[in-house]
Amino acid sequence: MKNKICPRCGEPISWFERRAVGNRIYVYAVHVTTVREGGRVKRKVRKCYLGPEDSYEYVSKLHKKEGLVLKGLVSSKRAIDYLDALIRYLESVEISRELRESLGIRFMRIGRKLLGLEPDIEEVNRILWSNIHRELLVWRVEERSGRKVIVAKSNSEEDAKKICETLERYGYKCELEPEGLGLPPKVIISV
Repeated sequence: MKNKICPRCGEPISWFERRAVGNRIYVYAVHVTTVREGGRVKRKVRKCYLGPEDSYEYVSKLHKKEGLVLKGLVSSKRAIDYLDALIRYLESVEISRELRESLGIRFMRIGRKLLGLEPDIEEVNRILWSNIHRELLVWRVEERSGRKVIVAKSNSEEDAKKICETLERYGYKCELEPEGLGLPPKVIISV
């Protein structure tokens, strides 16, 4: 583990402690702080359990079908290992069209967020047209709070809400911004 911040509590780690129990090794993050009590300075030691050094043997047996080997917090690449195992599992089983689409949308959403992609007008229009939302009128791309957003309008508040529901399924974030004077709200689309 390269960083010195505890993945369990978020506090700085003084050192790691490894304990052997049987043939397994378990890891703890040790946090040392100094406390003044009266005129004396005392060391306060607290430990956070981070899991086994390698993997959770018994729990992983329950996920053998999916190929998941669950790991302790000391594994810096466990999320990648879990995702790779899930991808292999999904490639090896037959799943319904609805589940395949739902999973695909979620993978697209996480991909956009991880890559820091900006909203794409052409993709937004394609998504909306394929979902029969022809009522969106794109106005412009703006920069707000240091990020690019699509500012659009629709014909009614109901249409704006439908647009947001659809785009959120595809990993976009939407907000409705009131226009006033009885006009339908602007739709603010971001990633």
